[in-house]
Amino acid sequence: MSVKDNSNTLITLVFVVLLIPFLGIAGIKNNMDTMIYQAWQVAAVVFLFVLVYLLSSEIKINWAVVLFSVYQTVILLSC
Repeated sequence: MSVKDNSNTLITLVFVVLLIPFLGIAGIKNNMDTMIYQAWQVAAVVFLFVLVYLLSSEIKINWAVVLFSVYQTVILLSC
């Protein structure tokens, strides 16, 4: 494995750990204290924003990304 492969694997692992609290997995949610679970969600959002900011130069913008962003914005605003 090259250094680039290790970096991609690490970033993928970080994304998985940051997305787990939003999947609603009952086994994880029920075995954790509510405050800890909510703190994990808040920390995940902050770290995801930081990762997007730091890796923004590598994000490729095309029509699918724009449409998905609009879709997510509509969902966020309607909630």
